[in-house]
Amino acid sequence: MIYSLVEDIIRYISGPLGIRIRRWYYANRFKSCGRDLVINTGVFFENPSLITVGNNVWIDRNCILIAGVTSNVNIKHISHSEIAGELRVGSNVHLGIRTVIQAHGGVEIGDCFTSGTDSKLYTLSNNVKLSKDGTHHNDKKLLHYLMHPIKIENNVWVGIQSIVMGGAIGNDVFIGDNSFCIGDFEPNSIVKGNPAVIIKNRFS
Repeated sequence: MIYSLVEDIIRYISGPLGIRIRRWYYANRFKSCGRDLVINTGVFFENPSLITVGNNVWIDRNCILIAGVTSNVNIKHISHSEIAGELRVGSNVHLGIRTVIQAHGGVEIGDCFTSGTDSKLYTLSNNVKLSKDGTHHNDKKLLHYLMHPIKIENNVWVGIQSIVMGGAIGNDVFIGDNSFCIGDFEPNSIVKGNPAVIIKNRFS
């Protein structure tokens, strides 16, 4: 409760003072934190002790970063994750305005990653085929989920309002705006669409 109260207070302190306070606070709350962290106003963290960030990470306004493992529910693992519940972010990363990262299934992001405004990374979703009692119930045994971790290599860009639902994304992949990505994508690709497909190489 004390942590929540402190975070509510510091979340909206503007200007350089707010950035310095949040940098000091979360450097001590994250599992690991590199140098030159910038957290703008309105950023929300859930379970920061399971979040790791590298050097020169900029978390822009109103991002939502969720770590932690969902318990007491029925989860089917699409693929194995050694970092289930953890969010690991590399160095030289910019998380754009209102980026959402839900890392229940585990999210690992390499260096030089960029996410556009309103982009979303999800690793846990409702199991449509098994959920017969909705998605919110007092009896957790009636809740069914699919867990699908995300692994992103270096120099990957996720375009504005794009969604990534699990999978492995190779080095130098560019995901076009308003795309829906599920599955794996080869390095040096430009992908786009709903569902996203590879349309050409990124670099010659």
